[in-house]
Amino acid sequence: MAKNKKRDRFFRRITHPRKIENDDRNYEYCRFTGEKPLPFKLSAVCMELANYFDGYDLGLDIGNKEIRHHMRREDANKLFFYWDKKPKDYATNRFSKRYWNQYRQQKYKEIDEERFHGGKVYEHITQQRKWYWTGNPFCSERLLGADIDNHTGDPEAVEPFLALFESFYPEAFYDRGSSGKSLHYYPKIDMLPLYEYWRNHASIRQAWIPYANEIIKYTGRIFKIYGNNVLCPAHVLKLRTDRNGKTRLDTEYLVEFDAFKGTYPEYKYYFNKGGSLVITEMVRNGVLHKFPDLFTIEDLVEFRDSPVFSIIHHLSVTIYLINQLLLSGCYSEKQRKIIEIVEKGIEPILVEHSVLFSTQKKNTVALNLRPPTSTSAVSII
Repeated sequence: MAKNKKRDRFFRRITHPRKIENDDRNYEYCRFTGEKPLPFKLSAVCMELANYFDGYDLGLDIGNKEIRHHMRREDANKLFFYWDKKPKDYATNRFSKRYWNQYRQQKYKEIDEERFHGGKVYEHITQQRKWYWTGNPFCSERLLGADIDNHTGDPEAVEPFLALFESFYPEAFYDRGSSGKSLHYYPKIDMLPLYEYWRNHASIRQAWIPYANEIIKYTGRIFKIYGNNVLCPAHVLKLRTDRNGKTRLDTEYLVEFDAFKGTYPEYKYYFNKGGSLVITEMVRNGVLHKFPDLFTIEDLVEFRDSPVFSIIHHLSVTIYLINQLLLSGCYSEKQRKIIEIVEKGIEPILVEHSVLFSTQKKNTVALNLRPPTSTSAVSII
């Protein structure tokens, strides 16, 4: 019982003000368009984004479209986790106590400079630097960073993907990327049903964070196959040379769904006697995705008030896309094997939540096509 109580404290959410306030003493929250907008309280932005962004694993665009994590994993562990918060003789040695107090203050200052904070948000919204994020594994809501690449010069080429996401994730926030031609869609997903499924099934050998990343990766593969074969099949063939000097013929889709980015970084952690979560080490970095373009007050309000969809709804959409692929026959043998693996991974979750019934036809899924505040569901065949 005590173990379950500690696990219930795994997820944390930072409360944020429901009313957007203007404050002259804070940063000027604006985009340089020639007109000077109202000053904006940057703390409201940080408190909202901190729920979805990991505080330790961030990325930075260093130029020439090269994106890297802002710190190597070894350096991040050394700065954030590999140091004694209090020495053994802290209570008895007066000199050691004074020294460690000064050292700890300096250490916390260095940590605050490298973690996610308002300065990084300000640099991004004023376009001084481009920052990238990974998901926060200790928040029950996850931000899906859907990345759709557009290799054409037409911004309207991504409209089929936009219509797809707006159909299943209405009123979610999205932007058109740095180039203005691509599409970044940010639906909010409630991960609690998946967490409960993982916790109640001892047969799942993976830890929670890699398991959650794997399920989201499964769904991303289906969106990619569906986009390449059904939505935007236009492509060109190009000759590419690998590092070994071998030349091969490769397919480049003009508009392509890349992946659901912003995955969770993997940590080692434990629960202390008080039930609080203590992180001890970063094991693996997450996949980076660009900060949302919250350049105006209206953008922030739209992002904050966007609906939250259940992970069960997201998995139901994935099964629906699988059924459409199977009915259309637009897939290769290799893609068929991927579809079978994904079905095997996510169908048991839907069966347990009475969304996909084994007695029904293979292509029958109950989908809620309205915002999650509505209780109605539609059966799509």
